Amino acid sequence: MGIHQVGDTIIRPKHRLSCHCGSVVLELSLPDGIVNPRRCDCSICRRKGAVVASVTLDAIRIVQGEEHLRLYQFNTHVAQHYFCGVCGIYTHHRRRSFPDQYGYNVGCLEGVNPFLIPDVPVNDGVNHPADRPQAGANMQVQVDDPARPDVYALLEEHLRNMHELSPPESVHALDVSRLKSADITFWSVRDGGELLGCGALKQLTPTHGEIKSMRTPALLRRRGAGRAVLLHILAEAERRGYSRLSLETGTAESFTAAHRLYESVGFVPCGPFGDYRVDPHSVFMTLELPGQAGS
Repeated sequence: MGIHQVGDTIIRPKHRLSCHCGSVVLELSLPDGIVNPRRCDCSICRRKGAVVASVTLDAIRIVQGEEHLRLYQFNTHVAQHYFCGVCGIYTHHRRRSFPDQYGYNVGCLEGVNPFLIPDVPVNDGVNHPADRPQAGANMQVQVDDPARPDVYALLEEHLRNMHELSPPESVHALDVSRLKSADITFWSVRDGGELLGCGALKQLTPTHGEIKSMRTPALLRRRGAGRAVLLHILAEAERRGYSRLSLETGTAESFTAAHRLYESVGFVPCGPFGDYRVDPHSVFMTLELPGQAGS
């Protein structure tokens, strides 16, 4: 059962939420009141300090100010944090652990003082459930040698497949010798000793990186290795201070799963970059990274 009254304020079945300046106004469906209010000690929640509760995605309606909402993402780029671009107040976010829910700022509910809610628990956001190993999995992403025999075989599979799907002039996959270049860092993903995938990061400029050689073995897919190495590359790019990551991939139907993976962390279509040219067999995508963008 949720909380139906905070101080003198009755929580209505349809209750409005607003930022500090009033530019953004949302209407929440709260038939059960404020359910499971909590704080979190992850890196962003420690800074904003809000008491948060959750509703399903269809329980929030933007009444006004959609044009003032700004999106912030970091690290895994899965959670979507929204705040008012005028006053800076966080209003709501799409959750990483339960993407079919929004978390919302209880202190933004009309008339609600969150300090009057007793015994608000603190969730462990440092050890996020999405980061905990799944049963039977022990995946590790580590810098590796592309000439290592099992990695070499996977890269050969990758090159063969790329040549099957695109004409030679449209194949931009790198062979082992080129992956050993000083401007490229190469990683493998393993579960125990079993190779589950690989990926690489090429430095184009001091602020722009390119993702290369993303591959999982044909017989070992759908185990999360592609996402694992992609998130590792994103974290490394942010650590290096890159403002942008880009990539080139194919247009054939078999590339659809890769497109969806990249889109899920925020990549959007773009034009050719670096030495690439417009090519009907190429899709170009890019992601602006937080922190350094615009600096």
